[in-house]
Amino acid sequence: VACGEIPDGCGGRLSCGPPCSVCTPKSCTELGCGPQSDGCGRTLDCGCPQTFELVVSRSGVGQGKLDSSAGDIDCGTRCGAKFPAGTRVSVRATAFAGSQFLGWGGDCAGTGDCVVTLDGDRKVEGRFELAPVTHLLTVNRSGVGGGRVTSTPAGIDCGTTCAANVSQGQHLTLLAVPDTGSTFVGWSGACAGAGPCALTMDQPKTVSAQFEPAAQPRSAVLNVKAFK
Repeated sequence: VACGEIPDGCGGRLSCGPPCSVCTPKSCTELGCGPQSDGCGRTLDCGCPQTFELVVSRSGVGQGKLDSSAGDIDCGTRCGAKFPAGTRVSVRATAFAGSQFLGWGGDCAGTGDCVVTLDGDRKVEGRFELAPVTHLLTVNRSGVGGGRVTSTPAGIDCGTTCAANVSQGQHLTLLAVPDTGSTFVGWSGACAGAGPCALTMDQPKTVSAQFEPAAQPRSAVLNVKAFK
């Protein structure tokens, strides 16, 4: 010892300069992982748990967000993160208005939440596309007669199904079929006349079909008078 007061071995004490400073080494808990200096001239091998990277990406012309339930991924903005080996990460896809999520690629498949186990670096891709534009076609029946309205291609059978969402620009034809004892009078709304109703769905449309009782045939009465 070369500092402070020390015994001289003969019952006395020697003054060897100012008191020694005491070095308190740092621990791996304070230093983190990997080779680290303890602050007292020693190097500690603190080690590190093995980590793997999960990278997510988006494809397609639609809009949406990919994020993890733990908040490590938010793509959007954070599209990658490192996790300890063996970590299970769940990534979910949320489509924005006007878009739809079509499914996963890379290390996930399907359209549900993507669950990956990080036993190596992983990459997943979520595909978003524009949602198809549809317009509502509504069919009403009026009058005191009976009948049904059907469409070609199928979708309307009114009867029972009197409204349907139809793709933008689709062409379809409505047919009115009167019940026995009734007659079809004609269309109103987006169609007119009494023939087949041809429509192009470029906006929401409403069509009414009028059914009335069929006219009953008149019976002729012949009066015969006897002449004398």
